[in-house]
Amino acid sequence: MLTGCSITNIPASSNLRTLVNLSGTWLFSLGDEKDWSAVKFDDSKWDQIKVPSSWENQGYVEYDGYAWYRKSFSLPQGASKYDICLQIGNIDDVDKIFINGHLIGQTGKFAPNYTSGYGNERIYRIPANILNYNSENIIAVRVYDDQRDGGITSGPVRLVYNEDEENLDYKLDGEWKFSIKDRTEYADINYDDSSWKTIKVPQSWQSQGYWGFYGYAWYRYKFEIDPGMDLDNKYLVLGKIDDYDQVYVNGKLIGQNWSKTLFGNTYFHNHDLYKILRGYKIPKNLLKPGINVIAVRVFDHGGVGGIYEGPIGITNKNSWEDMRRKNENQIKGVENFYFGNFFE
Repeated sequence: MLTGCSITNIPASSNLRTLVNLSGTWLFSLGDEKDWSAVKFDDSKWDQIKVPSSWENQGYVEYDGYAWYRKSFSLPQGASKYDICLQIGNIDDVDKIFINGHLIGQTGKFAPNYTSGYGNERIYRIPANILNYNSENIIAVRVYDDQRDGGITSGPVRLVYNEDEENLDYKLDGEWKFSIKDRTEYADINYDDSSWKTIKVPQSWQSQGYWGFYGYAWYRYKFEIDPGMDLDNKYLVLGKIDDYDQVYVNGKLIGQNWSKTLFGNTYFHNHDLYKILRGYKIPKNLLKPGINVIAVRVFDHGGVGGIYEGPIGITNKNSWEDMRRKNENQIKGVENFYFGNFFE
């Protein structure tokens, strides 16, 4: 479950737009060498293989183990204005993805603690600073297959962006602070999060080293607002979150999508809550020129976890309503199982 953008039977977002189609011929080699992710590695003697399709269907019958894929691509003019993600369908079983030699994400676990990531759609956010906008780029994919079909088995395989990001007045995607502990003081505006690790937002935490972790986690983000910015009637948009969230701005709880029985004796899991696009009205005078702090408490029931898909940022009421209308078809049947924004 996309900036657009990570895992576990994620529904294809209707707001994703193709920037580069990567289906077709890739370079391929059995085996496993660390330098195969390098931009300057000479892959001229590698085989060619069709993507998406299992390698068993292309002559590598009954092969189980490690293999690598590589492909070059160029970005179209104007691509630098988008937050770009790699959508790479389903991989059997475990993968690591590199762009221009930089690791952008992983699904499943390699040996010795092997855990399959099969059945999980991969969508990985690509940091803008590792992309070449005026020259060639290289994707390298390390794959481990435990049994049966192996490789990049199904699509789509493409670079995408989320069109809803164009409606944001202020983008907040990127590196956020992250903790897998759960303490109430994490919501405080003055809490010291300098020792926390960082994580890409949006992208599932499972694809960023927390595979197999379920439960509570917190995100924090500090951002600066310039004097003179119009702060009236603004909405904080936090994309899609798996599963439950409570959102604080400058220490104040502004809204939540939370199970009514999560803190009671009976825990009821709503299987569709992760489809809801989160947007919360920011109370008047809460934002201020200078430094502001967002804190997001998340509870993940299973599968993918965290703020996995954008858009992430601040927008006006009309733009938020437009985003919400586009996602109306994904929230049917779940209205009775979450609390919405407190200030609508």
